Amino acid sequence: MDASTRDTSALNRLRESGRLASANLLRIGDILGRPDADIEDIFEPETNLQMVSIAYAHDLPAPLTTSQLPTTQLSGQDPRIRRRVERHFAEHRIAGGRFNHFRPAAAMLRTQSSIGGQFGDATLARAELLMLRLNMLLS
Repeated sequence: MDASTRDTSALNRLRESGRLASANLLRIGDILGRPDADIEDIFEPETNLQMVSIAYAHDLPAPLTTSQLPTTQLSGQDPRIRRRVERHFAEHRIAGGRFNHFRPAAAMLRTQSSIGGQFGDATLARAELLMLRLNMLLS
């Protein structure tokens, strides 16, 4: 699940009330080894921005690069790529200042045959770990 450190207390209350079994919860941050993460963070930032650029080709003057996005840990900002893209869209009034993270996912589905071989080893390793952990939950 996508969850941030802000969600921790809500998750703890659900666990304590018995509504959520700890063993049945898989946080993306656990896969990535950090407290805050979204499913988009499984991918390398460049891959993510490639999908954003495809999805928003008519709204962007040029493909996005990581150097255009707000920095992360150095300035205490959120390390999640989705939130950095949201901030960039808002600051530069791209697509009316609103970023829809479902559009890049749809772009990935439409172009998967041409980009599938472009995933780096780190992305594949994280995806494999996610699938292994999901399979452990199901067995």
